[in-house]
Amino acid sequence: MEAGAGSSSAPKLVAACVIGGIVLGASVVALHLAGPVAIPALPPVDALRRRFRRGRRRPVRVYMDGCFDMMHYGHCNALRQAHALGDELIVGVVSDDEITANKGPPVTPLHERLIMVRAVKWVHDVIPDAPYAITEDFMNKLFNEYNIDYIIHGDDPCLLPDGTDAYALAKKAGRYKQIKRTEGVSTTDIVGRMLLCVRERSASDSHNHSSLQRQFSHGHGQKIDDSGSGSGTRISHFLPTSRRIVQFSNSRGPGPDSRIVYIDGAFDLFHAGHVEILRLARELGDFLLVGIHTDQTISSTRGPHRPIMNLHERSLSVLACRYVDEVIIGAPWDVSKDMITTFNISLVVHGTIAENMDFMKDDLNPYAVPRAMGIYRRLESPLDITTSTIIRRIVANHEAYQGPGPDSRIVYIDGAFDLFHAGHVEILRLARELGDFLLVGIHTDQTISSTRGPHRPIMNLHERSLSVLACRYVDEVIIGAPWDVSKDMLCMHSSKIEHDIYATPAKALLTAIIDFRYRLTDTITTFNISLVVHGTIAENMDFMKDDLNPYAVPRAMGIYRRLESPLDITTSTIIRRIVANHEAYQKRNEKKEASEKKYYDSKSFVNGE
Repeated sequence: MEAGAGSSSAPKLVAACVIGGIVLGASVVALHLAGPVAIPALPPVDALRRRFRRGRRRPVRVYMDGCFDMMHYGHCNALRQAHALGDELIVGVVSDDEITANKGPPVTPLHERLIMVRAVKWVHDVIPDAPYAITEDFMNKLFNEYNIDYIIHGDDPCLLPDGTDAYALAKKAGRYKQIKRTEGVSTTDIVGRMLLCVRERSASDSHNHSSLQRQFSHGHGQKIDDSGSGSGTRISHFLPTSRRIVQFSNSRGPGPDSRIVYIDGAFDLFHAGHVEILRLARELGDFLLVGIHTDQTISSTRGPHRPIMNLHERSLSVLACRYVDEVIIGAPWDVSKDMITTFNISLVVHGTIAENMDFMKDDLNPYAVPRAMGIYRRLESPLDITTSTIIRRIVANHEAYQGPGPDSRIVYIDGAFDLFHAGHVEILRLARELGDFLLVGIHTDQTISSTRGPHRPIMNLHERSLSVLACRYVDEVIIGAPWDVSKDMLCMHSSKIEHDIYATPAKALLTAIIDFRYRLTDTITTFNISLVVHGTIAENMDFMKDDLNPYAVPRAMGIYRRLESPLDITTSTIIRRIVANHEAYQKRNEKKEASEKKYYDSKSFVNGE
């Protein structure tokens, strides 16, 4: 029976193969007669990955938090990288109170920072008033309420005031991922550029130019960028690449019937005012084209100390905005008919709030052509914010941050603090115990060279300042302090405080960027100093006998005191130790070489052995 069944199935199999062959042959003939047929290409790998993720139960949600104060393209690039690690990026924006408690008052308030973060094209949603440190309760809230899969942060360390890792809990839970920090930019760097801009302008506006010594601590000239713009604020280390521009760009262009809206400007220190006017402009059409002026154009119209951010930095900030479809990097000042025709521009717009609106009255109005064509429109700017607004906030915060209280007993001590050592630490400890606020003056490289020889200091002014700032006993420093302690410096005169070069908040580290480059020798911040001290151990105490004793004024005022130095250590002590160690090292090597030579000389080698 089984054999019969097998023999009867054989003819069926043959018949099925024959019929299949006929169908296949007919299909081939039909395709041939129909001509070439377009076969759809396979989607790219990234698209397949997204399709696979969408096929899952829910999208991968990632969380990244930050202050996002004075938001720049470095922040945007971090958000772009974070978004690439998931499907939806949720961003926590730290509250004003939390920032003030941990870092000092923010430059931009929370509502402006929320506008900036929401405008970034890679952000899916925002959590306002996020905590500065991710506690276990908040982490569980992220995982359970917001369905966060991973917490993201940059590869730079983020430590809490107690020295612990802010993301330790997320790492322990196995829900932490890391991205690369964007090199060449930081908020501190941008703050430094702004302060430098303000101080250079203040110096150039002074009627007594001869009293100003504008020089680097190393004696080098002013640093100018390679673009030849002539601006004195060119200290950016940003190196643009085509790949980074592509990463920030949109892949789509305007359609044939698109209504293209054009808006141009400097977009320096990209802020909430820029975002809001771009949003309004985008609502007037299908495609928003943004023209970004060159550094040279901005310098010629707004002064030699602008822009703060260079052309490529400004371009990336604008490209990251979700309302922007395309940018013209280095757009011309005048909107010409050729430009309107080339880009098929339907409408040219400009806000009512800008740094300077005088050009609208000029005969050379840059919008004369679109106005004549009837395609120009002025938009009411939603926010009264300009780049100058941001700079004024920075200067105000800089002057107010972590200063002494009105009734504080301020103790002042100065010196070179070269090769910062235990002797320095101990004398600073004693000085701090004598008051409520310790102000430390750090002499310039030139001052030290003139008093201690041309081979000093070993560490430059910037390096020495940072070493002192790291000391827990120090509240504030004067970077590039004068040699003489004058009466003006000792007594508080509020009229002389504004925009002064020597007001240097210690913890913010802002003037560590600026004051080691420039100093104004005739302008001294006036502090309400109660006591001036100096240790009994120093490199050279001969100056105490001179007629030009730098402490003559506080001595005459009865507020000078010499402190018994706890340790008999000076910079020369450290140098002698280094030299002695080096000499001992050399002697050991010489002795070792002699011993080895004696050993090998006593051996007789045969056949090369």
